[in-house]
Amino acid sequence: MLPILLVRQDIAQQRLQQVFTDFSAPNLVVSLSSRQHLPKITQEFIAFVIENLNFYLNQHN
Repeated sequence: MLPILLVRQDIAQQRLQQVFTDFSAPNLVVSLSSRQHLPKITQEFIAFVIENLNFYLNQHN
């Protein structure tokens, strides 16, 4: 199963078909007490995800 934000366009263009229409994945929460001791690559990944997810959500809401 893929998040709708990754496949919305494919469903709209009928390249994919939604099978479990009533299914909703549970929310996932990630909590970090501090980014201070995380490896630099992990910090960069978190920044990338936040930036791109915010862009996507603002574009599609």
